[in-house]
Amino acid sequence: RMSFGAAGPPDARRLADVGHMRDIETGLTLLGVVGITDPIRAEVAPAVSLCRSAGVRVVVITGDNLNTALAVCRQAGVITAAEEDEGPE
Repeated sequence: RMSFGAAGPPDARRLADVGHMRDIETGLTLLGVVGITDPIRAEVAPAVSLCRSAGVRVVVITGDNLNTALAVCRQAGVITAAEEDEGPE
């Protein structure tokens, strides 16, 4: 829950006007940072392994950040360490 002190939350019209941002953003304290993960399903890695053993090339198309996409592909077995070292095709 956010606390705005005695002044209360900023008015939506003030938030829309970037000229007020300094006033609104002054005196705030960062209380924490949260990271979340959306783990792959348990059946994904075995399915990818089955596809690879059958000669099917698995391709991932995503809008994720490159590092996020690489991490997911590693977890799913879409890329191996050797393939990652080779770089993109």
